[in-house]
Amino acid sequence: MTTPPHDKSLERDIIGVMLDPAYRFYDDVFGSLTEDAFYEQEIRDIFGVMRDLYEKNETINFNTVKLHLGNQDVDLVGYTDAGQLPSHTGSWIRSLKAYQIRRDVLKLCQKQARQALLEPDAAALLGEMNEELNAIVDKGLDKKYIPIDQLMTDIYSKYERLEQGEKEDVGMNTGFVDLPWTLMPGRMIVIGGRPSHGKSSFALNIMTHCATHTTEKVLYISLEETENQLAERLVARMASVSKDGGINKEELGKVKSATSQLSKTGIILRNLPTMNILQLKALVRRLYRREGLKLVVIDYIQLLDGLPGTKADDNDNRRVSQISRGIKSLALELDLCIIAVSQLSRKREDKTEKRPTLSTLRESGAIEQDADIVAMVYRDDLYKKPEDIPDGMAEIATLKNRDGKLGIVHLQFRGEYFRFESPSHAEPEDIRDTIDPDEELPF
Repeated sequence: MTTPPHDKSLERDIIGVMLDPAYRFYDDVFGSLTEDAFYEQEIRDIFGVMRDLYEKNETINFNTVKLHLGNQDVDLVGYTDAGQLPSHTGSWIRSLKAYQIRRDVLKLCQKQARQALLEPDAAALLGEMNEELNAIVDKGLDKKYIPIDQLMTDIYSKYERLEQGEKEDVGMNTGFVDLPWTLMPGRMIVIGGRPSHGKSSFALNIMTHCATHTTEKVLYISLEETENQLAERLVARMASVSKDGGINKEELGKVKSATSQLSKTGIILRNLPTMNILQLKALVRRLYRREGLKLVVIDYIQLLDGLPGTKADDNDNRRVSQISRGIKSLALELDLCIIAVSQLSRKREDKTEKRPTLSTLRESGAIEQDADIVAMVYRDDLYKKPEDIPDGMAEIATLKNRDGKLGIVHLQFRGEYFRFESPSHAEPEDIRDTIDPDEELPF
């Protein structure tokens, strides 16, 4: 059997350097390595003793390590005679981690080869392998904490630049100036609405604005529309052309201009009618590394499957909780903004007041908790007579906003073009101070 990749001389040299009383870089070592980074069991044991001494704030040297090894038959003298390494730790920490990752990958491949012969569920097999592979990737990341004094210095510098006139980075704009939020990295934004109210079109509008006003790459994942259907929506929105009833030469020119402009953007469209949360995370991670994504739109949450192994008859709340938590953790992990479109429950349809509240999010508990922003799309004209309200007038109600205002913004919905437009540029109504936080919002 082939011996797993490792470098015994390197491992011994590292221990020898750390036994030197003059060595001073223990923080770097113990902040980056665990016993698993070493292949030889004896060296693992020595490193474990050193870690215990470090955590107890005791001196690490030949005598203290020998004492704490007790009766173990270990020749520490052989380590002190090891070769010399650079005084800085970075290079040999990276080398040791590289060997560890290679061993972990080998172990994972051997395990999955056995599983592939036994596991009939291919999706479950791929999902498990993807999660374990990402855990190996995480081992290679530098996860040092940021000291509070450094954080405070950085924050003061930020305010100092603001005082000098530098503008704060507030994330990508949505294209609707009245909305009290932007697309900040690490945020999970939920857009909810009943069927035909325009929630998917609203999300598509935001994504298109980002793509046409920046050079950033944006991803739109639909679980119910094909790439061609999504592309036609994009063209109709930009060209203000509806193909219903045919088009004329002037409209064809508008379509040509729109397709030319959209072709130059960083829009990526994907239709994935069956996908679980692990597959979604794998896709986004892959495109993030390859393309440098800044925004992801998922349409919509309830069509995603939960973790592999989740049974079809499992409670929907459990499944949606897995999905919601997975989306939020992905936004934080990759430091990008994710917009998740969500269905609403039907219970509001039985009431006189049709406007959605947070509780009308389907399986709303986890979604409401994980989301940084929740915005509801509502059209009163779908329930009232045309003479009572302008046709196509929509309300975008921000019901949750961790970092900003709550309120209602009115937009005109041009359904034939799948487009929302701002009828005015008035400041959104701020209702945060006018409601009891324990009560449902009245809209």
